[in-house]
Amino acid sequence: MRGKHAFCPSSGALLADERERPQEYRPGASPVRAPEPDEINEILIEPYSRGANHSSASALVGYFRRMRKRHAPEADPTIARQAALAIQRLKEPEDDVHDDYLWYALAERLHRHDDYTQDALDWLWQCVELSCPHCFGPITDEPVIVEDAVHSKCAINCTDDNRYVDDEIRERMLEAYNEAFRRADGRRDIEALLVLDEDDE
Repeated sequence: MRGKHAFCPSSGALLADERERPQEYRPGASPVRAPEPDEINEILIEPYSRGANHSSASALVGYFRRMRKRHAPEADPTIARQAALAIQRLKEPEDDVHDDYLWYALAERLHRHDDYTQDALDWLWQCVELSCPHCFGPITDEPVIVEDAVHSKCAINCTDDNRYVDDEIRERMLEAYNEAFRRADGRRDIEALLVLDEDDE
């Protein structure tokens, strides 16, 4: 992941707060952060990072375990094992699922398949920021209210048409979920995310 939730995309290690410009980096390159070893990830693969849009499965598993300890220490410890299995599945079909969309698909899996309530998964939303489905940049911090619905836009208007991107984001999440679990479940594809919507369509 990138932004304030960035971590080393290979090991999952936390990134130091201090930003650096190592001598080997080209002039003008944006600063990077060094990973910090912790109790989950002691071996560092990459010396510096800004985070990434597509992290390894092991990095995402390490991030999940760390965030559970931080935000939900009272949670059933078996959730970490169930999440690890789901992350492996989500990374199998194609390794191009964007981290933040994968995170929501993971929450959906834990809710639908492993019977965790939405309240039990609330802490997951403190660990991810959604991004634009076109440029993967930030979306608007304060969604626009239209017809009593919440809508978000790309913060930099990368498509030059000020379009709302909510539906496209949901489509990416649904695609990630269905591609990963279609064969495993042997059921029809889901058409809505229960962790986001009150009713499944």
